Amino acid sequence: MYVVKFTATAANGDDEVVRYVAVKVVNQVALTATGANARVTIDGKVVDGSVKYAAGDKVTIKVVAADGYKIDTVVYDGSTLTGFGGEYDLTVVAGKTDITVTASAVTP
Repeated sequence: MYVVKFTATAANGDDEVVRYVAVKVVNQVALTATGANARVTIDGKVVDGSVKYAAGDKVTIKVVAADGYKIDTVVYDGSTLTGFGGEYDLTVVAGKTDITVTASAVTP
């Protein structure tokens, strides 16, 4: 947490107002999802490129396989996620940005 000082002086130089504002610095993390034959949403937003969250945020990733495919793995920076019904919960970690989805064709 930082405190920022703002000083405003009237145009004629007679009056001055000083205000202090507390500012919380948030470490933004840009999550990027990659993988073919699957659609990835994070908190209901379709991931097309990257989506920004603050480190420490809890998010829900939903992965839906394309027709004729099944989801094999969902990996967040080297750690395989476990989920239920195509939904995976995770806490965003600073410096960890990559979500990789692996899907394979379903054989009849």
